[in-house]
Amino acid sequence: MNISNPLAVQGRVIWALMLREIHTIHGSSRLGYLWVLINNIVMLTFLWKIREILGFRPPHGMPVPTFLISGYAVWGIVSGITNRSISAVNGNRALLTFPQVTPLDVMLARVGVITATEVLVAAILLSVTVAAGYNQPSPDWGGVMGVILASATLGLGLGTLLGALNVLFPVVERLTPIVFRFLFFVSGVFFSLRSVPYRFRDLLGYNPILQLVEWSRLSLSPHYSAPDIDTNYLIAVCLPLLTLGALLERYMRSQIAGV
Repeated sequence: MNISNPLAVQGRVIWALMLREIHTIHGSSRLGYLWVLINNIVMLTFLWKIREILGFRPPHGMPVPTFLISGYAVWGIVSGITNRSISAVNGNRALLTFPQVTPLDVMLARVGVITATEVLVAAILLSVTVAAGYNQPSPDWGGVMGVILASATLGLGLGTLLGALNVLFPVVERLTPIVFRFLFFVSGVFFSLRSVPYRFRDLLGYNPILQLVEWSRLSLSPHYSAPDIDTNYLIAVCLPLLTLGALLERYMRSQIAGV
């Protein structure tokens, strides 16, 4: 009973924060969640055109829409969680005066909302592509769940780490979107790692987001070739990042309390 009560309180706090987050992100727009779907369609169309301009061939065993949707969903989870977590403290200082609410609760609420949103939108778009006559994905559900969990973990690790640093150095919040704009073009969202010249392949393979993108495609299509995926590398990146971020988040609480 002593253990379950704090967990129940934290669960209610996170759920309330998730509802608040949904309203904050989409409550001011008449389109609401429909805007997320429209935005993704526009971005995927743009990426499709980039592929055509650059002359990329369709990936073997996977329709181009499925290829792009899977990559953009992973990118949306990682970048969305990271960027929203950085501003979690500065944007919720009034809430953080309540002893039941911690910066980590705010970040976990954002993880839940962003992950669920991106997964739902990707599922809708994949269903539309199947209805339009493209080949139906043959998902490895274990792999799909692994990708979702790893993407959320990476985003939360980066978010907690950068969010803590942002309290000490507010310039972090301004620099992160610039870095992520660059990362977008080297994370395999609109290309496969196998299409990259061999001399650059090893270097790009150190990007954990690209590894997650390739893993998502392999999980949706057993015919997709992604021999460069290293799940041990992903674990070695995600878990230390999350641990370091959590430790800095604990330190950040004392800094906020002292303000």
